[in-house]
Amino acid sequence: MPDTISHPDGLFELSLPSDWRWVADETGGSAVSAQPPGVLHLSAEAVEDPAELPNLSRMLAAFLTRTGRPVATDDLLRVPLVGAEGFSWQYIEDQKRAWRVWIFGNRTVWVFASFNCALEDAPVHQGSVDGLVHSLRLAGAK
Repeated sequence: MPDTISHPDGLFELSLPSDWRWVADETGGSAVSAQPPGVLHLSAEAVEDPAELPNLSRMLAAFLTRTGRPVATDDLLRVPLVGAEGFSWQYIEDQKRAWRVWIFGNRTVWVFASFNCALEDAPVHQGSVDGLVHSLRLAGAK
């Protein structure tokens, strides 16, 4: 039975499978798989002015560009999430690490999430990570 994890300020909830553990931090936290090792980190911020919502696809594309992986906003994968808009991208780092990154948001909160693991373990984690991400519920989601 999964545990429900809540952001310290109530910005999101996440269903954590029993074989994963949660390590909280000041902006969110990390879901950690022991075998094989992998980490899904989530960082959330409240939207300061709902009249000026951030452009999520531009935010994710800018992050990827700054980290040396330029991508056009039109190339990002749109990810459905209840009560929120979301975008995703994945890449391989140094032929050793598989990375997936997401950004989700609504009029209340936005969340940046990233998952990484050894490249050879990525197929093992695919289903679990998809389930974790799709269990995410942002504050203000209807």
